[in-house]
Amino acid sequence: MNETFLILAAALLLIYGLFSARAEKGILTPHMVFMLVGVLFSPLGLGLIDLKPETPGVVLLATVALVIILAADASQANKKVLKKASSLPVRLLFIGLPLTILAGIGIGMLTFPAIGVASVAFLALVLAPTDAALGQAVISNDAVPTKIREALNVESGLNDGICLPAIFALLYYMGAQVEGASDSTNWLGFAAKQILLGPVAGAIVGIGGGKLIDAAANRGWIDEGLQRLLLPALAILAYALAEAIGGNGFIGAFFAGFTLLVKNESVRKETQDFSESEGSILSLLTFLILGLVMIPETIGRWDIQTTIYALLSLTVIRMVPVALCLTGCKLDWRTLLFMGWFGPRGIASILYLLMLIDSLGKDGYEVIIATGIQAIVLSVILHGMTAAPLAKRYGASQAS
Repeated sequence: MNETFLILAAALLLIYGLFSARAEKGILTPHMVFMLVGVLFSPLGLGLIDLKPETPGVVLLATVALVIILAADASQANKKVLKKASSLPVRLLFIGLPLTILAGIGIGMLTFPAIGVASVAFLALVLAPTDAALGQAVISNDAVPTKIREALNVESGLNDGICLPAIFALLYYMGAQVEGASDSTNWLGFAAKQILLGPVAGAIVGIGGGKLIDAAANRGWIDEGLQRLLLPALAILAYALAEAIGGNGFIGAFFAGFTLLVKNESVRKETQDFSESEGSILSLLTFLILGLVMIPETIGRWDIQTTIYALLSLTVIRMVPVALCLTGCKLDWRTLLFMGWFGPRGIASILYLLMLIDSLGKDGYEVIIATGIQAIVLSVILHGMTAAPLAKRYGASQAS
């Protein structure tokens, strides 16, 4: 990764830090700005930076970002909420998410009849997870009822990890050249091993790490300034351990975060602060790569079919399943529309597409890569611009 990229990334992060409070009030979200600046410096604009999706630095940044963000999001999930079978997040995750994937596959087969069921299913899975960071104005707006904000936040924190096993199973099936998968006949056994051993490694690191952290913190052994480094260290450890024993590292990182039960209040606060600061940096850099690399790589493939599917993925494919899974929850039509609309596609979808390119290459998958990126770009713009005004309007309707 060249020096110009590093200068651009550092300068953008510095400017964002200096004006972050004002930026949060504007119509241009930070993610939108990083994406648009990336396009400006890419071959589509000034042409000062020319990176490819398979560039080692891009793949490394994507891997580290996904490992840490998966663990951070999972660690912030409210386990008490998930224990209530009738809660909104449970319905969204275990009824709404499968319905969304099925809808994506069905509409995808009609839109792209020539690319095959596996590729369509992969696209549906890639675009199913949501990203609360793109709708931060919704999650942080006190005017929006707490249960609605909590439901959307928990959903976005866990749906990317829930989709992981199926995503990797499809990658193996589609011919990913992963160590140990030497031919297509043993893909099922290899995928099962990866998917089963990943959670085992993650749980070992998460549960064991949580106990060690509490024991050390209660004895005053942990320097306060280093507490926020514990989460990324555990995430990377879980990733490496899972890969070492033949499991999937990304699934391992997610389960490490989900099983990390730290009781020490100080350490828990630092973990949350990490998600809101260093985690945000990784997210913003990923959107810079979206503008610099992924949009120039795919924009030539955007056409009427990709546009139709991208728009449907943000509307019908998301909103109808949300309305169906929340039937019986006594929510008014405004709430159903609001929750259905605020399912922005973001960092997880970007990184899953980069993993596809890294594992399989681009040949034969140009349509699903282009469609996925177009849907993400539309989401960044449309959800980013509507988050604040719609949250304000919806909050006012619920207060009246």
